[in-house]
Amino acid sequence: MKAGKAFVVAALILTVSAAVAGAGGQKRYSLLDSSKLSQSAIKRLLSEGQLLLINEDEKGNLRLITGGILINKPPEDVYKVITDYEHYPEFMPSVVKAEVLFRSPDKRIQHIRYVVRFKFSILSYTVDYTLKMKVKPPRWMQWDYLEGDLADAYGSWELIPLDGGRRTAAFYSVYSDIRSINWIVKKFVEATPGMEIAINASTCTLVLKSIKARAEKGPTYRLQQ
Repeated sequence: MKAGKAFVVAALILTVSAAVAGAGGQKRYSLLDSSKLSQSAIKRLLSEGQLLLINEDEKGNLRLITGGILINKPPEDVYKVITDYEHYPEFMPSVVKAEVLFRSPDKRIQHIRYVVRFKFSILSYTVDYTLKMKVKPPRWMQWDYLEGDLADAYGSWELIPLDGGRRTAAFYSVYSDIRSINWIVKKFVEATPGMEIAINASTCTLVLKSIKARAEKGPTYRLQQ
């Protein structure tokens, strides 16, 4: 890496560190405060590929992962893909089924049921759960766990227009308590340091790639897993 580029990257890392700083102990739905980053900084951060931020508690347990990716479509187009729940099995990794159970009259509150097949090494489990989504189209959504086979799950999407709205910086934040699936998975994760982070990070990366591919290449495209 050239000295000039290394300096720019170092400066951006310091900027991101300030942008992710927050009050300890409080639930956060994203590790990135985009209001503290300029569009040029965001473009530089994502120009080489995906961005991945990981937050742990003092014991090393995962709290949240935020990933970012550049998508060559406007935020409105990306938002339509993200909210196309019924077609998730066609392009989202591991999703067996997704359906809307409830929408408020203003459509700002939605209850979405997911059936997802988790794979842990040689183990495979189907998990059924429902999330409560709060949405502000076409730029933002946030969710919390309602009920199902997990103990907790939460996260968010933030879509930032770039280049006059022609492209999108998409930031996806996620946490799923995979330990709560059953005691076998819990023991497996506890016996394998870093496994919880690895699984959530892999999910985050695959989701971002799938949304990018679907938005850019259309409904006939499916990411190879």
